[in-house]
Amino acid sequence: MFCMFVSFNIVLYRKLAQHVCSDTWDEYSADEIPGIPKQHCSNNCGVFVLMYALYIVMEGHFDFDESDMQVLRHWWCIVLLTNYPLKSDAERKSLRKRMRTQRAEAIDPVPADDYLTTMPPEILRQILLKVITEDGDVAFLRLSLTCRIFKEIVSNAKFREQAHYIWLDSFLRTTKKSSECHIP
Repeated sequence: MFCMFVSFNIVLYRKLAQHVCSDTWDEYSADEIPGIPKQHCSNNCGVFVLMYALYIVMEGHFDFDESDMQVLRHWWCIVLLTNYPLKSDAERKSLRKRMRTQRAEAIDPVPADDYLTTMPPEILRQILLKVITEDGDVAFLRLSLTCRIFKEIVSNAKFREQAHYIWLDSFLRTTKKSSECHIP
């Protein structure tokens, strides 16, 4: 399984490289690059990959090893934060608000000639209650993302309360039956 995963990634990386630049690429393994530092039983693989890329691109001499990882992590943090500063709370809130608005606009309204708009609301409500009692809490999210009509129904506090009572009732009935069948 691991070999298949590695092989798939190599093929993917080769395709990506060809997409970036269609010229010929030279491939090397770590054993073919003189003086390349090796990782020994640690969780520093990401830092090693970043440093390998940096040194190969800059044609530098590999002068780091595993004992330098703490300093290199700190250096990479400074480089990344200097070039890609964190957004302020106000900017992040504004971005989240924009994303919510875009998602809300992405939910298409149901066409007027759709059978959902002509179905009696109580029947649709009962159908959705049945779906939620069978599928559980995850159905609330799925149904609310399906269309505006479903979202309006499942977001209603009375609907949620009724769904909870139906679930509670079925749970109590199941518990009662299992306790009646219990053999001491």
